[in-house]
Amino acid sequence: MIPRYSRPQMAAIWRPENRFRIWFEIEAHACDAMAEMGVIPKDAAKAIWTGGAKAMEALDLDFLTEHITTFCLAALGQVPPLNAAGEAAVDEASVRP
Repeated sequence: MIPRYSRPQMAAIWRPENRFRIWFEIEAHACDAMAEMGVIPKDAAKAIWTGGAKAMEALDLDFLTEHITTFCLAALGQVPPLNAAGEAAVDEASVRP
């Protein structure tokens, strides 16, 4: 969101912290449903809520957001993907004319 074109309430919806929290909650609720159906143990669903909440507190959101953006752009063909060293992973065969 571009701050000058959005209200604070709207910008808050799209903040990385909120976006990742919502993604986590969706997955955790799906685990609750699977536990009710007997697909996974109920204790596992409870552990996901507990462990996930701790993991959310420890997230490096700047790092994560940067890498998700890079991955999405690479998937769209906008930029080459990065290798483990963070360098553009381009070989002769993958370069488009």
